[in-house]
Amino acid sequence: MIIVKSEFLFYTLTVHCHFELHDFVCKVPKTLTFELRADEDLSLDKTFFLVPLQHRARFLSVSGRQILVNRTSLSLRSPLGEEVWVAPFTGKQPVGRYQWRGGMGRRNMSLTCCREDEFTCSTGICVALSRRCDGIEDCADGSDEWCSLLTPLPRTYRREQPHGPLTQLNLTVVQLEILEVDEYGNRFKVKAELHTSWHDDRIRFSQMSRMPSDNILPRGRLWTPRYKLSNAFFEDQQSHLRKEDVGVILRAHRDGAGRVVTRGGFEGEVGGLRTRRRDDAHLELTEVFVASFACHFRLKDFPFDVHVCRVNISLILNGRSFKAAYSLVDVSHLPPPLELPLFQSSEVCVLRLRDEDNLTTGVSFMFLLRRLRGSYALTTFGPCVVLNTIGGLTQFFERDNFSDRIMVTLSCLIVVANLFSQVATTSPSSATPKAVEFLFFAVTLRLSWSSLTTLSSAGSERGAAGRGGGGKERRGRPTYPLVGKTDVLSVPAVYRPPEVGFPTTSWTAAENKREHRTTGRTPVKQKTKDGSSCTGSDRSSLPVTQSSMSSSCLSASWWIRRRL
Repeated sequence: MIIVKSEFLFYTLTVHCHFELHDFVCKVPKTLTFELRADEDLSLDKTFFLVPLQHRARFLSVSGRQILVNRTSLSLRSPLGEEVWVAPFTGKQPVGRYQWRGGMGRRNMSLTCCREDEFTCSTGICVALSRRCDGIEDCADGSDEWCSLLTPLPRTYRREQPHGPLTQLNLTVVQLEILEVDEYGNRFKVKAELHTSWHDDRIRFSQMSRMPSDNILPRGRLWTPRYKLSNAFFEDQQSHLRKEDVGVILRAHRDGAGRVVTRGGFEGEVGGLRTRRRDDAHLELTEVFVASFACHFRLKDFPFDVHVCRVNISLILNGRSFKAAYSLVDVSHLPPPLELPLFQSSEVCVLRLRDEDNLTTGVSFMFLLRRLRGSYALTTFGPCVVLNTIGGLTQFFERDNFSDRIMVTLSCLIVVANLFSQVATTSPSSATPKAVEFLFFAVTLRLSWSSLTTLSSAGSERGAAGRGGGGKERRGRPTYPLVGKTDVLSVPAVYRPPEVGFPTTSWTAAENKREHRTTGRTPVKQKTKDGSSCTGSDRSSLPVTQSSMSSSCLSASWWIRRRL
């Protein structure tokens, strides 16, 4: 018994289950409804009931449309009995997906008894929609894995412009890390990862996965926001605009359940539709790049300098009718900044750049780079303080210790000069004087002042000693009288070896020799004036006294003048 519902009445039919209809008609529940699923633009009713006709399977709708099952074909007829669509049929069960031919061309339609949240295989088996496009074939023919994430685009779609007059963009900065700082080239290198998301009403997605990594879209077919890095350095600017040096991934994110729609005879959940409450899908563009940006380093406070460096991003707009602007800029996902060898980076600050329409079309990310001064405290400031202290302590030495005072001060001055030459070689060059140069200049002046003070004090002490007289003593040292010109003899100088007497012939030498020859006696020693006894020959070896030397010099001088 089969109950058929018309507009106002229910009919009860009796069916004899012979061989041809036994597998389908007699085993199908009589209360089961069938549905002819086609594209969503099919406005006619889709629900059918199984009503056999003259030992043939027939599906009848409430509006009077019917599907006749023959041995070789399926025929969809209008309420007037006209054949509209025909599909080839060779199986025993008419349910499944078939390609129908008609006056409007060809169309895939499925005759199914599956629920709305189920997918119909080509053989008529029902599979849950959640298991479709999951990488596992559940249908015998694998039709559940025939997937296309992006549905066909409308003919009015233009890839050069956004979907509306104003497209709101959400910018999320996941990574903005400083890799290197080049003070000599006035630039710094940054690795950035930017996520830009937006909604496009022109795009529909089919059977989206809940994992965004599975919803990768072709970037060349869809509109994506374009931007430029205004203060970046590139070897080829055009290649960067074409994103050849940037890692780019375009994904679709599923925000809601979507709606079950049949396209081409395949059931699936379609996302991308905008409702009053929220969007059920959005696009996200992920870009990862490494670039060098310009930064002007002001070195007048070196090594106490702090620099402000920027990463400027501006949207590229092709026209004024359709625009894109940033509505949200999120930097909360950034990790803590890393410590560089010479600088410490601060947290990232965001500055919005607005156009004449007060729309945010650019963003400037600012960094504060503070120089690390720990190494300079040990290699520069500490030695300068120690040397300056040593040079100042020389003022407390004794005033008569002039050599030690001047030697210590000059040694400290030489060490400071060598240290300053090393720092000047390793520090970045700049025409503006730096703070460390002022420090070395002050230490050099301090040590130079100590040296000049020592020299001036020694000169003043010598001048005071010259004006004081020869008989006075100063601090335990005797002062010697000055020698005048009248005290110097105007006679030629005669060389006299030390403690060596001039040999002279005694006037008694001949007498002593004569006495020894005649008598044979040894001459008697005679006492000299100083009490010593000596012979005549001994007297000839005695040293000449001062008075005899002076008289001899005067006689020699008079004789030489006389001869000349």
